[in-house]
Amino acid sequence: MDTDPEDDITLEVLGLPSFASFMDHGDGTGLISVNPSTSDEGEFPISVQAISGDQDLTDFELALSQLIGSGS
Repeated sequence: MDTDPEDDITLEVLGLPSFASFMDHGDGTGLISVNPSTSDEGEFPISVQAISGDQDLTDFELALSQLIGSGS
């Protein structure tokens, strides 16, 4: 098993709304959980980064929109 610290992947999430949380599993995977209320309708851009050593592996944005249906 390769244990070189340069190969460790660090995940970082910025801009999560108050009703969301992020858990880095420490193995290059993570989980974003959301638990919005009816007053949390809207768009919430967040930034997700994966970094290994000094290399930024990816940087992308997710838009959480219309999380709560209007119901009828």
